[in-house]
Amino acid sequence: MASGQLEWHGAVAFSFEVCRGITAFGRQHPDALATVRQTVFLAARRLAPSLL
Repeated sequence: MASGQLEWHGAVAFSFEVCRGITAFGRQHPDALATVRQTVFLAARRLAPSLL
């Protein structure tokens, strides 16, 4: 069980670092992040039009 718990904490820490990196990138390049966000939203709308 300890091994699974260690993996879970590692995954949470990794996700946190990824989010920090995206946030830092967004602060430095707001236009680039806005373009990515818009692209993801449009793709999601195409895949699930009834949900959005």
